Amino acid sequence: MKDQLAQSISKKKTSGSVLVVVLVVFVAVLLAVIVAGVLYFVVLKGNNNTNQVVPVSNISNTLAPASAQPVQPIQPQVPLQTAGTQFKGVTAILTDARRNGRIVTVKFKLKASSNAADLQGKLYGNCGSEDPTARTAITKICAICAGDYSAGCIGIGKQDTPYALDKAYIVDEVDQMKYEVIKDANDKLLASEPVLDTMMVNQEISFFVQFTAPPTETKTITINLPKVQPFIGVEIK
Repeated sequence: MKDQLAQSISKKKTSGSVLVVVLVVFVAVLLAVIVAGVLYFVVLKGNNNTNQVVPVSNISNTLAPASAQPVQPIQPQVPLQTAGTQFKGVTAILTDARRNGRIVTVKFKLKASSNAADLQGKLYGNCGSEDPTARTAITKICAICAGDYSAGCIGIGKQDTPYALDKAYIVDEVDQMKYEVIKDANDKLLASEPVLDTMMVNQEISFFVQFTAPPTETKTITINLPKVQPFIGVEIK
C-alpha cells in the first residue's frame, strides 16, 4: 500500500514538472512573437519615413535662394587696323592675326558704309540699261539692287569673277620673306569661300585666311589682301 502511494506521488510530481516546462516554453514563444511584432512595426515605420515624398514646395522653401550672378556684357571686338578697298564705300577691318603652331590665321571684315550716298553708283555696269547685253555680266548684282542704287548698293566681285583670297599673302617684316595661302591635300585654299554678292548699307562680310607661319622670332607682319590696302606692322598674337 505504501509503495502504491509513493508511485502515485511520483507520477504527480512528474506531471507537474512537465506542465511547468510547457508553460515556460509557451510564455517564451509568446514573448518572442510579441518582440518580433514590435521590431517589425518599428522597422516598417522607419522605412515609410525614409521613403516619404516631400512636396516640391517644401523643398524649395528649405533651399537658400541662390545669389544672382551679374551677366557679363559681351565686349565688342576691337579692330586691329582698318584699310581702304577698291570697292566704293567699303572698308576692310582687320580683327585678328593669330599664330597656332606653323599656321597664322588672319580674320577680317568688309564693311559697307552707313551712308547710302557712299555706295551709290554702277560699279561694274549699268543695271538701269535697257540693253540686256549691258546687264549680262552683273545679272546677280542687278537682280538684288533692282537697277536702283539710290538706296546704297555695291557689288563685291567683278562681273562673273568672285572676290577670292587666292592671291593673299603675308610678309615677314624681319627678313622680308613672303608666305602664301595654305592649301590642303585636295589643293583647296584654307580660306573663306569666294564671294560674288552685293553689300547694302552697314552690311558686313567676314573672312578668314590661313598662311604658313614665319619663324617664331617674327613678331610683326604685313598682310596683303586682294583689292585691300596693306595692313602694315600687324603684331601676331
